[in-house]
Amino acid sequence: RGMDVTVKCHEVFGCKRTLTGKLIDRDAEHLFIDVNGDKVWIPNVMVKEVSLPSPDSKEKNVPVKEEVQPEIEETDTTPEEAGEGYYASEYEEYEEFDGSEAKDEPE
Repeated sequence: RGMDVTVKCHEVFGCKRTLTGKLIDRDAEHLFIDVNGDKVWIPNVMVKEVSLPSPDSKEKNVPVKEEVQPEIEETDTTPEEAGEGYYASEYEEYEEFDGSEAKDEPE
């Protein structure tokens, strides 16, 4: 318990699966491992092999996600045009509401 293990599962529906995590417990029906902070239980009938990973193995279940920077379009629009353009064309039939004309409150 508490040791890093690699669990290889039987091929089901054409999908082989290998999980790496810390062994939590094993009983007659299930194997419980901690994978990146999540408790994962695997039925023993699905477990093909449980082994200790080699020290030089860097096997992980979660692929490394690269940070993707959003692309910013370069335009010839000035800040003044940008401030007026979107709202003026999209909401031109609406007027700004400052609250001074509201008379719904009882006096």
